[in-house]
Amino acid sequence: MTIQAPELTLAYLAIFGVLYAALSLVVVVLRIKLDTPYGDGGNEHLLHAIRAHGNFAEWVPLICLLVAGLEMLGQPELRIHMLMGTLLAARVLHPIGMLSAVGTRMYFVGRICGAFSTWAVLLAASFFALPFSP
Repeated sequence: MTIQAPELTLAYLAIFGVLYAALSLVVVVLRIKLDTPYGDGGNEHLLHAIRAHGNFAEWVPLICLLVAGLEMLGQPELRIHMLMGTLLAARVLHPIGMLSAVGTRMYFVGRICGAFSTWAVLLAASFFALPFSP
């Protein structure tokens, strides 16, 4: 079996790195603006920004490791693009929803679609990583 470097996954990881930095910057700017160096200071907008950032950090690494492993084992490029493209869309949608006003349509659409798509990618990548999968 030939193992190849996960070049496609790495390209997506570069984009995820920029997105993660942007989410971090939103938190930092809000902390400065609200003079809140720790926690959320009871500010709902800062709490949502912190959770959008944290949620990204909780989900993206594991999924990217799974997909990188799939790519290294020679999974089709289209499958890698589908998994990572869906994850990218989900991880853009989710913070848009989280940073939208609570109760608005974008809040629910962003959060629900973002979360559901992230779960779907995690489950699909996990399935494809099983020894008996196609």
